[in-house]
Amino acid sequence: MITWRVPVAVLVAVVCLSTVGYAIFPRAQHRASGVTFKLPDRQPSNALWVWPDGVPGWTPGQTIKGFPVSGVQPVEVEAAQLAAARSGLDSGDVHVIVSTRGDRQGVLAILATRTLEQTPVRTCLAALLRGTAPVAWVCPSAHVLSHNHVLIAAARFNWPGTKDPLYFVGVARGDVARIVLVGGVAGRETLYTRAKSWGEFDSAQTTSLGATLLVYGHGRLLETVPLDVAVGQQRVLR
Repeated sequence: MITWRVPVAVLVAVVCLSTVGYAIFPRAQHRASGVTFKLPDRQPSNALWVWPDGVPGWTPGQTIKGFPVSGVQPVEVEAAQLAAARSGLDSGDVHVIVSTRGDRQGVLAILATRTLEQTPVRTCLAALLRGTAPVAWVCPSAHVLSHNHVLIAAARFNWPGTKDPLYFVGVARGDVARIVLVGGVAGRETLYTRAKSWGEFDSAQTTSLGATLLVYGHGRLLETVPLDVAVGQQRVLR
């Protein structure tokens, strides 16, 4: 089993002695081979899914000081690039906002790119699932993405002898202030608080079948997102 997580803010490489693999936890700083460096500040979108600095995310395969910050190799986004081109989006500007890797079957990730030949230019998102699952891009409009507060790629693994952990990554709209996981290992855990990030969040842990995300903003509960993913299945949630 390979575990490779790319959550939110210091990059720490954790070598698993019992397995071949490692995990990545990006936070404010990264220390590798005695060198510490700070990741650049990022900004969340506004309530219309518009990021102030253009398309958010890392370039697939991007490294900082030799460390792979995207967690995704360029070849792994080829299907997403083709889907982007067919949808009239910029296939050459696909970025990785957040990713996680739980096994050898592929990566879960939230991708971003921009529209072509449109004014104003819009940022569109895709939730990348493992394996050969089709990729669907969603753009802000009256009926697509605009009314969603989060976009999530999730998979519940079927690991014999374990409690079948749920892995997921997501991105929150800019008016989301906080996201709380209910039904995880801690019972109730804050996964995301709006700060200097693109709005990304992630989790890899055992959860109850009734686990939910509570999405807060504007001083109130905006919505409840059921983490309804069966064992051995994967889903896009929004």
